Amino acid sequence: MIEVISIPDNIDVKSSRIPAIVFSHGYGSGKDESGDFILISKKLREIVVASLRFDMRGSGFSGYMMGKKLCGTEWREDLISAVYFIGSYPGIDPCRIGVIG
Repeated sequence: MIEVISIPDNIDVKSSRIPAIVFSHGYGSGKDESGDFILISKKLREIVVASLRFDMRGSGFSGYMMGKKLCGTEWREDLISAVYFIGSYPGIDPCRIGVIG
């Protein structure tokens, strides 16, 4: 899985606990959602919110068999894993994680 984590500047990850958003892309897209997720991620940084963009299995640079897209099963597992991943990242408040997509 290729992921992109965006953490606001000047955040002390040892003492801070900031909220985060996980981006879930659509069926025919990837982690950047045609650039929209990149723009939203930049705006979130300005208001001190971290974000995580990643490619679901079968999309983008996931390394999984391209075209195999089981949105109701494997993608659900990918999204749950992404939420757990960002919640364990230094400086992130695991009680303040949202998902958009």
